[in-house]
Amino acid sequence: MPVHFPDQALQLLLLDAAWSEGLLPRFDKVGFYRDQLGIAWDYDADYSRQADPRMLAELLAIPLDADVLARITKFHWDGANEVCSAVWSQWDGEDDMFDIRDLDGIGACTGMRSLHLISGAFRSIAPLRGLRGLQELKIVALDQPLSDLGPLRELPGLKIVDLNGNYEKTSANAQVLADLQSRGVNITARDEARARGDAQYRARQLMSASEAAAAAFREKRYQDVLKQLQPFEAELSESDRKKLGFARRQLGVA
Repeated sequence: MPVHFPDQALQLLLLDAAWSEGLLPRFDKVGFYRDQLGIAWDYDADYSRQADPRMLAELLAIPLDADVLARITKFHWDGANEVCSAVWSQWDGEDDMFDIRDLDGIGACTGMRSLHLISGAFRSIAPLRGLRGLQELKIVALDQPLSDLGPLRELPGLKIVDLNGNYEKTSANAQVLADLQSRGVNITARDEARARGDAQYRARQLMSASEAAAAAFREKRYQDVLKQLQPFEAELSESDRKKLGFARRQLGVA
């Protein structure tokens, strides 16, 4: 039976997770435009410059049954997910369309072991209580800090929790983290290894380059797109790789 999700971003990203683990057949975007809309998909068309409501409606109509959700083991939202470029071909990562605002329904993913979120706008992690087998939780950035970390106590399988400071610094939350640590959970948000410093600096450089490239792309300054993205080519998100490829074609650069 299909599970209802109040948040369409969560639904889309769980669909993406099901594709990644082979639990559902991947969506044929080119075929959809050809067979359902009667046109050839074009990356440079106007509908590729924004979220295509026709594609969005088609993907949201795909049911996510409880038995499929229960078999998802990994949910990583990093901005390069296939479903994002399916809905919005030229999505540059700056719009918050795919930021999760409500985690309700995720408890159906009872087999989930790893949950990584690069960004989000949810205020409560109470729905995570259903993820009894969750072993790793990582949250990079939230619009607002989490007020209550209490639900983490109810996840017996936790091994790693990396919240990157995205929680209110209250005595109650500090006690939750201390309790988890006493259980042997690695609380990397409290005691980050020094070696992460270089990786975090690199990540900030990449984010800055991505933002600068997005502005240059909008203004058709393709030489600047190359300048910003080429040093990070092996680390680029799917949307940035597409920008780089498009800029190279416009400049006649191999």
